[in-house]
Amino acid sequence: MKSHDAGLDRIKEILREHPKGMKVTQIAAAMDMNRNSVAKYLDILLMTHQVEMLPHGMSKIYRLSRRIGIPTVLDASPDLIVMLDTSHRVVQVNDNYLAFAGVTREAVAGVPSSSPGLHGVNLPAVLARIPEVQRGETARTEVRLTREGSEYFFSVRIAPSLLPDGKSGVILVFEDITDKKKNEALLKASEADFRTLFGASSVGMAVCDAGGRLLEANAAFLDTFRVTSQKDIGFLTIFSLPGIPAGSLDVLKNGRKVTFESILDFDQLRAQHRYFPRSAGRTTLEVTLAPISLAKEGWQEGYLATVRESDSRIQNIMENVPDFVARFSPDLKYLSANHGIEVVAGISPEACIGRTNRDVGLPPAQADIWDRHIREVFRTGKAVSFTFSGGRAGRSYQVNLAPETVKSGEVVSVIAVTRDTGPEERREPVPDESQKLLEEILACIDEAVVLLDSRTGTISFANPVARQVYGYRKGEAFENGPGIPGHSREMETAFAVAGYHEVESQVRGVDGRNRRVTHHLRPVYNDTGDLRHIVMIIRDPVVKNGSTQGFSLPLRNLSPSDRNAYGGF
Repeated sequence: MKSHDAGLDRIKEILREHPKGMKVTQIAAAMDMNRNSVAKYLDILLMTHQVEMLPHGMSKIYRLSRRIGIPTVLDASPDLIVMLDTSHRVVQVNDNYLAFAGVTREAVAGVPSSSPGLHGVNLPAVLARIPEVQRGETARTEVRLTREGSEYFFSVRIAPSLLPDGKSGVILVFEDITDKKKNEALLKASEADFRTLFGASSVGMAVCDAGGRLLEANAAFLDTFRVTSQKDIGFLTIFSLPGIPAGSLDVLKNGRKVTFESILDFDQLRAQHRYFPRSAGRTTLEVTLAPISLAKEGWQEGYLATVRESDSRIQNIMENVPDFVARFSPDLKYLSANHGIEVVAGISPEACIGRTNRDVGLPPAQADIWDRHIREVFRTGKAVSFTFSGGRAGRSYQVNLAPETVKSGEVVSVIAVTRDTGPEERREPVPDESQKLLEEILACIDEAVVLLDSRTGTISFANPVARQVYGYRKGEAFENGPGIPGHSREMETAFAVAGYHEVESQVRGVDGRNRRVTHHLRPVYNDTGDLRHIVMIIRDPVVKNGSTQGFSLPLRNLSPSDRNAYGGF
């Protein structure tokens, strides 16, 4: 036996010195041994995968095997591995199995698979699948094992394999899935808790998919929509709710919540979707959307929607105060109102929901005042007050606006409390000294400037340059410009945000030529905060020396008679 081993070792030593390989005759000559004996040694080395044979024409080239040994591969695996022969006896195990089972390699070598010492292999669930594998199939099962009082779970893959001696066998791979099983158990427990809370909650909640479609809704959610079955609102998606802010989907995808108020018109929904709620009319909802992950066919994106009727929180207070109380959304629409609106605007509380102050019939000048101050509260988050006169009864009113916020501090609505302060004060018109001073200042400017009355759209003043170049006169209707507040929402918004508005236009001069100009407009408010005038500077849009040049008619070059001719009114 020793001489046999010596022959094998000698061949491997010779091949190690010739890494490109050698023929049988070359190896026999190097060993001083006959060719047949060398061939028998090579057959042994081939079967044990210690050498490789490469055909080369009619010859065979032998070299040391470049394969990684099976024991090395088994020990490198993080799994527990056991190899059995066709008699179901242990041929090979890796170090991880020995460490887990607490046995030695010698103790399990040649042991039958049903032996008590083969931890995990001897389980009925595993033994029953081994005959299937010997028919060329691959089987899987899961087992639970305990060690030193701890519980472990394994996914066992049983497959046909080639043993180190070249014969057929079976390999068992135990993959540790303990953490996965524990997480699944925790998930199931938390899901059960969530479903209990979800179903019993008095707050309306619904789970939605990535498209906003309802997957599951609790009883409180269905009650909010005045239905008893989720099928009744199958048409609904959270992204189709009225009042949802633009860009909400992007906010949700960034992992943040979205809160808004939504006005549900049951009559309109009934007409559009064959939706049959238990009641009619409108209701206002406070809606919060939050991103969640759904364990459905793998983890998917979804949303949790919570709804509650916001009107119910303050409706009783609103109906029992003498003042006019209303709530507004970010788009300046009424969310709710008490009966005081009938005095101010002559419209019922129900009819104003979802409409703006202009829509309910407030004069444009009054609607401008309201809208400007409501926007300020949404922008700053601070309360403001203002006064206005008029209404159907010819009264004066004090208005207090306050923000309504959510936990994040975001202003979601504005509440307005309007108090009647008495009859509208009637005063005889007196000369407006501030306007005279303004006209004197504008008359000294070297650019074309006109002063527009915001209520009538007429020219109340034109400086000398504007009169000479365009022939503008006091009392004329200004029709060539970009519009007046109350008629141009773009201008109104610009005044509220930036304090000015600038547009390009084309106007005709007194010489009959069309000029491309820039109208630079700034608002002038009176002492009650109402927009009274608009100062409009007419400029040549051509930039020279880094600054916009106006139409030059320098007053310093005019004679005294010309100054009088083109002076103020």
